[in-house]
Amino acid sequence: MAPTSKGPRIVDLLADIARELWLANRLNALRMSQSALAHDTANRSATPEARARVARKNDLRRQVRIELGLEDEETKA
Repeated sequence: MAPTSKGPRIVDLLADIARELWLANRLNALRMSQSALAHDTANRSATPEARARVARKNDLRRQVRIELGLEDEETKA
């Protein structure tokens, strides 16, 4: 005779983990300083490599702000 309950499904367990990560990420974002997600407007980068690095970091910051719901995707940085 087969048991009636097979236990939780893997997809349900993964959904639970995803919700926990979603919440943990937002709680960590609340602990960050305001400047951690702010767009770097300083033009102190002397070399093209440094300017490219600042641009990449600004892009990552923007992606995080969008993911956290702090900025719309249409908003220009």
